[in-house]
Amino acid sequence: MSDRGGRLTVRATVSFFENLDRQLPSTRGTGGDASVNDFQVFELLRIIERFATGFYVRNSSRGARTIGSS
Repeated sequence: MSDRGGRLTVRATVSFFENLDRQLPSTRGTGGDASVNDFQVFELLRIIERFATGFYVRNSSRGARTIGSS
């Protein structure tokens, strides 16, 4: 784990991205529906940052956190 001033290291797994590819289209829909790229650019970094900083205080065991682990 990298403890950088109250921030956990968080990583997304390959299976996370595989699931994302199955659930979202590769291009934005005609109705403006989000694509995989839209999610990765606009949402994913914010979500990872939230996990890295928002759950640090409540977590008693210090270690890297993984999103989408099987």
